[in-house]
Amino acid sequence: MSDAELECLRAEVKLLRTFGSEFRIPLTNTAGGYGEIVVRRQSLKLDQWQITDGANSNPKVWVASDWRPITNLSMDAAHPYTLHQALQVAAQLAEYEGAALEAMVTALENAYEYQCPECKHWGRWSSKEQADAGGKPDVYWCTICTKTTPLGLAPRRLIEDDAQ
Repeated sequence: MSDAELECLRAEVKLLRTFGSEFRIPLTNTAGGYGEIVVRRQSLKLDQWQITDGANSNPKVWVASDWRPITNLSMDAAHPYTLHQALQVAAQLAEYEGAALEAMVTALENAYEYQCPECKHWGRWSSKEQADAGGKPDVYWCTICTKTTPLGLAPRRLIEDDAQ
């Protein structure tokens, strides 16, 4: 690629960025790819951007190292970043929030035990298909009778003591 072609591509990228008004960064570390961080521009005339949690209702904005309700901020206060800053911070947030979400899901999975509808055995969540599916299927696999049941249909109870 010649220097002229490279310069032309750089100019095109710069031009495309001037028209961009929203960028979505998926949360990292999540098995199901759930959640995203959204970077939004205040106006096409300004290089002022906000970072939101991607919620459709009651979104929160990342300002001064904290999530704040967007309704509590002025337009300028809600858009404190340049595009470069916003994308850097959003990438870091996507990694952090993804790890936090995975930790919460794991804690919830380990907080309950499920009852097999077939043999009535109580046991912790497990899935025979987990390795094959490449993720965590929403089923309870009974280690006694090997029946597979959707988690929503298996009775569950909170594990009171980890010593059980």
